[in-house]
Amino acid sequence: MVARFTLAAAIALPAVMAATAGAGVTYLDATDGVGGNTTYSDGSVFTAVDDSTAADNMWNQRDFANNASIYSTNESSENGARLMTTVSGLSAGQEYDVYAYFWGASGQLWRGRAALVDNAAGDIQGYNTSHFSSSSFLPMDRMTDDAPGDASLQTNLHLTYDAGGFENSGYFDNAVLIHQSDRYMAQVTLGTAIADANGEIHVYIDDLANTSNGNRTWYDGVGTALVPAPGAILLLGAGGLFATRRRS
Repeated sequence: MVARFTLAAAIALPAVMAATAGAGVTYLDATDGVGGNTTYSDGSVFTAVDDSTAADNMWNQRDFANNASIYSTNESSENGARLMTTVSGLSAGQEYDVYAYFWGASGQLWRGRAALVDNAAGDIQGYNTSHFSSSSFLPMDRMTDDAPGDASLQTNLHLTYDAGGFENSGYFDNAVLIHQSDRYMAQVTLGTAIADANGEIHVYIDDLANTSNGNRTWYDGVGTALVPAPGAILLLGAGGLFATRRRS
């Protein structure tokens, strides 16, 4: 038997492969200041304070995690304002899986709130880095086998990392730090969103306000992964893209 591909198959193949190649998650590190991808939820400029633990209702920029920068609040009893991270450069009208990334530490229960839609009248959904059954928050995904958390209550992605703490399982499309000292990244799966006409998706981030530093929030960034078009998947699984066979 000799397989032949039609001209239509040859033309369609690159487009189908491109549509199905977006399985990996592309991580976007949150940045503040003028021109940063993260603002206050109303779109105004967000500028973090430098490594402060004062009860000042501000987000603090601390020097660890990806690009040696993470945003922290509730180091003391305070209420950091809601943030919005904008992912740009996406394909307008395309559907993406969307994730938010926080960090936790061994033996600690850190919190975080994240959503694809803002709730101006109240809180957005909360998540725990280390979950417990009586919590009204939802569990974050543990990313590695050695991450803190409850294996019976939290999804484990079973990712691995190299000597520098960078993920090396092929889950991310880019270099992402997921482990550093006694600290570990955790994932919040937010669902899917359609990139708007500008090729953008917005992710809202908040804290568990006015509690102790035992409930602090460490926010690092967001991730997106293109959802393959159903038709493209069917084409790849339907016997090789219009391949025709003849006896030789």
